Amino acid sequence: MEKPYQGTIKIACVLLGHYHPEEISLAVDSEKVLVLGQHEVHREDGSEKYEFKRVFKLPQGVDATTVTSRITQDGRVLVIEGTKHREGEANDGKFQRKLDFRGFKPEEIKLQLRGNKLIITGLQVCERHQSRRSANRCILLPDDVDPSSVTSFLSKEGLLTIEASRVLPRKCNFDVTGETDDVD
Repeated sequence: MEKPYQGTIKIACVLLGHYHPEEISLAVDSEKVLVLGQHEVHREDGSEKYEFKRVFKLPQGVDATTVTSRITQDGRVLVIEGTKHREGEANDGKFQRKLDFRGFKPEEIKLQLRGNKLIITGLQVCERHQSRRSANRCILLPDDVDPSSVTSFLSKEGLLTIEASRVLPRKCNFDVTGETDDVD
């Protein structure tokens, strides 16, 4: 069994029953995780459709951008996890964010920049098991980050580190000038 990262918090475990990985979807916002499942069985005399919806509150301190899901090796349980919130920090003039992409290879992860929104997508396709696994994250880059400087690195433990240069100092001092009514 995989060892969770130190700081990883289990949010929920969902029994999958007859649902396949491609029939499960996750939506995450700042307060909750929504799990949806849809399964359809076609027979000669008609079809049956099964659906479920589960909502789980994010534990206090869990960063919504780190929420991941994985299916246990036996295929029976969907495990939803996240890590404690770490704000993007200025280290030597850099913005940095770490995201959990355990199990993905670098070539399975794509980064797309739209304005100041960085969209990170991981996609694995297993033809042998006829399954797909995906993970999606979105990071809003602060205004003082240079979007053209964004880089990423995937560690062997599965942590994807996103870094970018900051273009403005965090604190600025300005002189205030004003108009005077002086007439020469």
